[in-house]
Amino acid sequence: MVQFAVPILCVLPATTAFLDDISSGFVKSYLPRIGKYAYIKGKVIACAVSGGGTLVLGALISWLAMTLLLFPTEVVLKANEVPPYYVHKLLTVFSLLFLNGAFWALLGMVLASVTASRYMAYAAPFVTYYLLVILHERFFPKLVSIYPKAWLVAETGLQLPLLLLELMVLLCIAFSAYAERRLSNV
Repeated sequence: MVQFAVPILCVLPATTAFLDDISSGFVKSYLPRIGKYAYIKGKVIACAVSGGGTLVLGALISWLAMTLLLFPTEVVLKANEVPPYYVHKLLTVFSLLFLNGAFWALLGMVLASVTASRYMAYAAPFVTYYLLVILHERFFPKLVSIYPKAWLVAETGLQLPLLLLELMVLLCIAFSAYAERRLSNV
């Protein structure tokens, strides 16, 4: 149930920043100082980091709360017993959450920029997420790479995180091409 909130939560912080800059006219005074390519790169990085950081921060707060509540109830280790190694698993989960958040935020930014609609930034990632879930569960059950719920599971290996990275690179290229064309008119 919480997995359906992933594409909604990660698009809230900075997905519409490019549209806000264009519509407010802020970009006209800011662009001559920093340059077009640095501006585009900054918007892409800010969107990806804020989208991924939202999910990681939520997971970190949840993990800290559970650790504070449940850690005192864990069994005490005996002599010469090695504690379980949770750090690697936590880093894996946090990195998968970051990749997912960055992907959905970039998807929202690209679709919102192309359609010039803030509502697309908020709705399109959720609709895409739900559409991919329906496609997987009803039509292509063996095609795990289109299943967003599998993108959050740490046991899938490196194929799905690499797929997310490739999709994010494509979204960055698409946004850069569109933003460069859009900013040439400013």
